[in-house]
Amino acid sequence: MLPEQNMIKQIRQPSRIAFLDGLRGLAICMVVATHSMAYVSLDSVVRNPLEFWVQSIAVPSFFLVDGYLFAYGLRQWPQFSYGRFIARSARRLLVPWVFFNVLYTVFRAVFEAFGHPAVTVVLGHTPIDILREMYYSQISAQLYFLPALFLIRLLSCGIRFFLYLPPAGLVFIGTGYVLLWQMMILSSPEIDGLDPVLHAAWGFQYYLLGIILASYQNPIGRSPLMLAGVAFSCLLVVKLGGFESWTVLAQYAYLIGLYFLFFALGEMGYPFTVLGTFTMGIYLFHAPVVLKFVTHLAAILLNPGFVQYLTITVSALIISLALTRLCNGLPGCGWVLGESPKLPYPQDRPRDGRGPKSVTI
Repeated sequence: MLPEQNMIKQIRQPSRIAFLDGLRGLAICMVVATHSMAYVSLDSVVRNPLEFWVQSIAVPSFFLVDGYLFAYGLRQWPQFSYGRFIARSARRLLVPWVFFNVLYTVFRAVFEAFGHPAVTVVLGHTPIDILREMYYSQISAQLYFLPALFLIRLLSCGIRFFLYLPPAGLVFIGTGYVLLWQMMILSSPEIDGLDPVLHAAWGFQYYLLGIILASYQNPIGRSPLMLAGVAFSCLLVVKLGGFESWTVLAQYAYLIGLYFLFFALGEMGYPFTVLGTFTMGIYLFHAPVVLKFVTHLAAILLNPGFVQYLTITVSALIISLALTRLCNGLPGCGWVLGESPKLPYPQDRPRDGRGPKSVTI
């Protein structure tokens, strides 16, 4: 085989990293499950532990994966183009943010006109008020993540220099940032958690974790199942031991343990690996319209409780997945879902001549 033919074959290899898709697939299930809690009445005995197991890894997993892919991409393609990266990020994150904010605002206005909710956020409000509601994701609760991640990517010109540090140095910086964030939260309990700027500051700790894990990829690859066992053991010690003040440690053990587990499973992480290829669409579609529709039907058919909650979560997930697959098949709809042609990032030949298994960042 000629060198040119070999290069073409390598560039055309599968454009996904299976274990990251698996982690994203599980995370999107947790995101839908998190938002479903607002639509059903659960006993505190069920809700309190459920909030930890569902919310602890939902959005943090997406920040982690993005940090991993950023580090992985830079190591494969050292010719970093900041302008191209930001332009691509704006197309993938800000275009869906604007489109779905406008779409759900229209839905909300119709609902307020005919449904007469107790609280209105569109009708009777000024354009400035409505824009403020959009910014704080008061119309569609999940959308704050998109500008938050974009803000982190805006810092990529400086973040990329972290990769020149030894892995131990990255661990030191990451640990310091976690401690700094915990101190900021303890001293500022009134901060609005839906502010994209604040959420970017919160998510940056998991973004750094993704960079750290990418730096330790080779050692992790030698014994991921053993590492998963260690992480989950730490999680159980904290949770069963009643060390409530160690919640952050429990969250990180949970998140890292799942990372190790999916690393070991690879393509065997089905069906989460399949869901992981449609996370953007599911994220955009599931709330609020789909969840409201499913909740209305579930309230007619089922009594309030955990079964109703589980039914709402699974149904919203399936319907959102179907809508995503439908839109992906329509011309031009990929743009509103943040999709673009899967081209090598940042469109330069990798340092070692091999194409990455994932270029969707």
